Parts: sequence; C-alpha cells; structure tokens
Amino acid sequence: MIVMNREALAPVVTELQNQISAGNMVREILKRENTIHFGTVSLSVDDLIEIIESKQFSNVKAQNNKVAFDDLSDMKNNKALLVGYPNITCDDISISFKGFFGSSIYVPSKPEDLLSKAKSIEAEFRQRKGMPDFVREKQKYITLPYWICMGVFLFSIFNIDPNSSRYPQFKTYSSFMTAYSLLALIVYMNWGYIEYIRKSVYYRASEGLFRRNIEKIVVGVIGALLGAAVKAFIDRF
Repeated sequence: MIVMNREALAPVVTELQNQISAGNMVREILKRENTIHFGTVSLSVDDLIEIIESKQFSNVKAQNNKVAFDDLSDMKNNKALLVGYPNITCDDISISFKGFFGSSIYVPSKPEDLLSKAKSIEAEFRQRKGMPDFVREKQKYITLPYWICMGVFLFSIFNIDPNSSRYPQFKTYSSFMTAYSLLALIVYMNWGYIEYIRKSVYYRASEGLFRRNIEKIVVGVIGALLGAAVKAFIDRF
C-alpha cells in the first residue's frame, strides 16, 4: 500500500489546475436545472406562435394528440388543431403544457443561448397567468391545513359530549369549518376548471363578450362566494 502525504501531492494538483486553466485538459461541467416548471397557464394560439416566432428558432415542430406540425407555417395554417396541451420543440428546447408538475420547458446541457431563450419564453408565459393560475399554484397552503383541521373536527364530533363545558367552543369551531369548507370547495372547483375545462392553448376565431371575459367572470364568482363565506363566519360572533 502506497501512502502519499499532502506535500507530495501538492505539485501534481498545481499542475492539473494549470492545465485546466490553460484549456489543455479536462474542463469542469457546469450543472444546472434542465427543466423549468412554470405551473399552469392559458394562452391563445396566436400568442403562442408570436412568442415562439420572436425567439427566431431555426427549427420548430409541434405535436398535439395525433397531429404533427412540421414547422411554424404549418402551425399558423392549422391553428385550431393546436388547441389543448401541445408539445412543442424549438431547436433543442422542448415545451410541454401537460405534466405531473404542470407545464414545463426542458433545456439540454448545451449552449447558454438556449437557456436564455427558455428563460425568456418562461417569462412570457408567466406574464399571461391569470387569477385562477395563482390560486392553483397556492392551493396547497389552503387544502393541506384544511384536511388537518377537518381530521380534528371529525375526531371532535365523536368524542365531545354536548353537555360538556367545551361544547360552545366546539360550535364555534364548527362555524369556522363551515366557512373553511366553502373556501376549500372554491379552491377545488378552480382546480377542476383548470384541469378539465380550460385548455392551456386555446383558439377562438371570433370571441363574444362572454368568451373574452370568461376568466374575469370565474374570478368574480369565486370572490363573491369567498366574501359570502367570510361574512357568514363573522356573523356567527
């Protein structure tokens, strides 16, 4: 067994560092996240095409369900077929509007300009997020505590005596859970709207007043229900 002390290894380490600095030997591979998650978003086909076109990619392809698009012109000429959750490839960047963690952009470990373009696309998508997307991204801060509180509430139902001194406190807690349940219901309705009704990419050849303002209407309904829930809770006291 050969044992080398630090002093003996020092010249070797110094030489390796010099060669790396001079570019004559191995180089360090910079690690970075290859997948950019940007949650949920809903944008029109026209907006999507405009964003991609502005980045000046040399090769753009897309696939949606069983339909394949060979280039950007093909996408422009068949906008209605892009509706839904398409997968788009721009040079070596892949954009997916459907995944376990929501929409994402995949960037391989290649030139830095690809990462810059991917970050730029992400910023464009985030600018088009609406209130339903914000609620969807933050819903865990409401639903997780809700189920904990609901567990405590259900446990209390079967373990508290209506004649005990703690029963008035239980009634107050029941009022709180009623309001909290309505809030949780609104959050889950928003989730269902995003996952099963709204499309990540939509196309409307002609838009009426209702279609242009659908998300504003949804937000208004959610706000009204939430306001009613808060008022009902306050009126209990």
